[in-house]
Amino acid sequence: MKVKVVLKKWLKRNFKIEAPLGNYELSYNGRGLGSEKVTLNGEKCIQYSLTGLYGTPFKGWFAPTFEINNSGNNFKVEVRIWPWLTIRSLYVYLNNKAIYKEGSNPYKVSEVTEKMNAILSLAVLVVSVLFVAIFFELNA
Repeated sequence: MKVKVVLKKWLKRNFKIEAPLGNYELSYNGRGLGSEKVTLNGEKCIQYSLTGLYGTPFKGWFAPTFEINNSGNNFKVEVRIWPWLTIRSLYVYLNNKAIYKEGSNPYKVSEVTEKMNAILSLAVLVVSVLFVAIFFELNA
């Protein structure tokens, strides 16, 4: 199995992959406005993100996992982006085996941590809205 990086630019990677069941072109593009996409031979991959509160999908662009099945090969791409919009890590898996690793290990958290982060984010949002409402009420 061979993996060759064909293009390596800011928030963009293109790969040529020679696998036992065929040759593939995989590309990652993180330059969309608040979105990312991965294509395999031109076919868009399904994007998964961390689960949010009550098990609902959290559609954050900062921690996506992309998956696609093609001719019996299961591809998975995990990408993490730094807040200053550069790639923190990009891992490509073929049939659950890492075939390309760039950057630090992908950030993985437990389900409990995900729910705690969602609850904390919701609490910060509620407190912020209350603060703004009270501020404008006192200054009215």
